[in-house]
Amino acid sequence: MTYADLSEVKDSLQLKETDTQYDAAITRILTSIDTEINNHCHRTFTLAESASARKFPAQTATCVFIDDVSTADGLVVEVGNSGGWTTVDEDEYECNPINGILNGEPWPVTNLIALGGRVWPSRALYRVRVTGLWGWPAVPGPVKEAAVLLAVRTLKRPDAPFGVTFGDLGSIQVQLRDPDITTKLDPYQRAGGFG
Repeated sequence: MTYADLSEVKDSLQLKETDTQYDAAITRILTSIDTEINNHCHRTFTLAESASARKFPAQTATCVFIDDVSTADGLVVEVGNSGGWTTVDEDEYECNPINGILNGEPWPVTNLIALGGRVWPSRALYRVRVTGLWGWPAVPGPVKEAAVLLAVRTLKRPDAPFGVTFGDLGSIQVQLRDPDITTKLDPYQRAGGFG
């Protein structure tokens, strides 16, 4: 599954569904665009098929940043190391963003805040292990739209050799970065590595 699909790009290009001459190129480009978006945002917007465990160091005694986990439901949090793990009670931490909402839209859990005297382990050999369903429950609308815009831009690239296209006003320099695309993606950028 890609962030945008073939029919959305064809609709944006005003191609009929029966016009299949560009289907292979669009499909190839959409796969590449997912990687571009992931690299720009430092996260992926896909959803894992099943829950799994991942280990994280605590950044502070009260906060541990984790990879994006789609929901707090069924989350298992443990502390320890390869010598053994101890489950942390749900009332000893809070998932952020609170209620799974950020800027008015559904958002995955990105960090855990210690509550009630709980302190995340800070010693080098100790970690926080989280078991959950990693990723986003759905691709956000702006990310999907950015994928469509990038696909159209990439498909139209041969029409602007060396970044220059020609129109009624003469030659026009095509911007290297499309501000419409970055405006859609920038709010989803994650500080640090992939999540």
